Amino acid sequence: MQKIFFVALLIFFYLATQSLAETVMVVFPRVNLRSGPGTKCKRVGRLKKGESVNVLRKKGDWIRIRRKGGEEGWIHTLLVDAPPAKTLQVNRKREIFRKKPASLGTRNPKWTQTKIQGGFIPKKVRLAESFGIVRVTGEMTNRSVKDYFAARFMISLYDAKDRLLGIGDILIDEFPKGKTTSFATYVEARYSRVHRYNIRFDFGI
Repeated sequence: MQKIFFVALLIFFYLATQSLAETVMVVFPRVNLRSGPGTKCKRVGRLKKGESVNVLRKKGDWIRIRRKGGEEGWIHTLLVDAPPAKTLQVNRKREIFRKKPASLGTRNPKWTQTKIQGGFIPKKVRLAESFGIVRVTGEMTNRSVKDYFAARFMISLYDAKDRLLGIGDILIDEFPKGKTTSFATYVEARYSRVHRYNIRFDFGI
């Protein structure tokens, strides 16, 4: 009888731990799941952007997580974030793209920098209206002296009076020096009010 009670108690604490486990969401397109806390550890799987996982424990800048299917492994803390309270869904088949910004007179979105601090060069940046928000596309070249496993950039949109309209993040994984890669992101702001934008390097690992 005591043995049955002990087993039941273990199951209760296990389920309680599972329900109280912190949940985080993957914020990069492709994230390697590793056997240990380090980039030199063997890759045992790959996670997709938007996937929610449970945090089991933390070691330095790395966390051990469990996927919904039960698979466990380690990922870097910079590759995840707390899940949003509300997810913005966009029907990509119905997006409205414009090769050039809409006619805004002297308020056409502009950007005078040709190089971002850290040695990164954005090219072919285009803004387009998409169901009340702003879609940003372009290319980014890594002219730094580092190879990045993952890099994050922030784009800020401003109106004609230099007031901040919205901020979005640009996430690029597997970004070695010399590589040019395309990117796309969304910023919750009114396209018609955008006068200029700015892109900056946020962090990289």
